Amino acid sequence: MATAKEIRRENLKVLVERFGSMKSLNERLGRKDNTLTQILNASIHSETGKKKQMGDRLARSIEQTLSLGDGWMDADHSADPNAKSNLIALNKLSIEAGCNPAGGNGEDCAIVERIEVTPEWYKQNISRYRFHGHDLITARGDSMEPTINSGDIVVVDTHDHDITQEGIFCVNYGAGVMLKRIQVLPFGVEFISDNKLYNPFVLKGQEVDSVNIIGRVVTALCVKKFPMGV
Repeated sequence: MATAKEIRRENLKVLVERFGSMKSLNERLGRKDNTLTQILNASIHSETGKKKQMGDRLARSIEQTLSLGDGWMDADHSADPNAKSNLIALNKLSIEAGCNPAGGNGEDCAIVERIEVTPEWYKQNISRYRFHGHDLITARGDSMEPTINSGDIVVVDTHDHDITQEGIFCVNYGAGVMLKRIQVLPFGVEFISDNKLYNPFVLKGQEVDSVNIIGRVVTALCVKKFPMGV
């Protein structure tokens, strides 16, 4: 029977496969050392002469950072058909981003669902360069129509806060979270609705500092429900 630390090494292999490489996994975890590589390769510790293994603190840190759930690193996933499928997890957050000036609800953010996609789909629809840093948020309201409809699931790149590169951003401002097309002007920042029934608004000076840029919208997943007989 495998020990807990042997199981952790096997689960580390699973994570490397999911993220495509040890480099990508370390980037997602915010690690810059080679500890995980040494654990994966069962390198011999120079002082103790024993194989390097994953301790409890590191295992819990990985679970928390990757939202795997408590004890995931200690569980045997060999019987799980998806354990080594190289799928990439996208977290759907409880945030509803309002496509209107009043914004949406940004309070009590939590992961409510996890969607797994293949690396190929991820590269085609989200990013070819990075397999992490993207979350799913639900759009509400009509001010970004026809680009984004109420109920669409938008993919937000939480690592991209550069509004000088214009585009659609998810921002937290005033009444809550909203989706708006942003354009930087010489005298301020303009927030634009794609639905022409809504007027844009401009923030200047210190007003701009009160805006929290959550990230750039890179993809919208259209969700349509059809009644029976249609």
